[in-house]
Amino acid sequence: MSTPQIEATNAHADEPVGLSLTPQLAAKVRAFADSHGLTNREGEVLQVLVEGTVSAVQIAQRLGLSRNTVHNHIGNIFRRTRTNSKASVLARVIHHLARAEHDAPGVSPAKPAATA
Repeated sequence: MSTPQIEATNAHADEPVGLSLTPQLAAKVRAFADSHGLTNREGEVLQVLVEGTVSAVQIAQRLGLSRNTVHNHIGNIFRRTRTNSKASVLARVIHHLARAEHDAPGVSPAKPAATA
């Protein structure tokens, strides 16, 4: 089983590690968002969370939103994923990514063929 590729950037002892997702991993995060009914903007907020930015203020600055809007999106993400914290959302995403990688390394799961 291969490990999802994530690159750490801007790592300093006094600030969080920023992660840059590979396009394949970003697509899997988007698939997770879609499977839970997240809007495009909520999916963007989720991706920023997965990349390691957990401060609502930093997310707001990065996406050009107000802090209150980010809080609303995060609340919607919690509700739609049936979680209650950023850590639990991230744990679900990681579980989803690991399961997707286990099911078909490097390949999106295909729909089963119809039987006659």
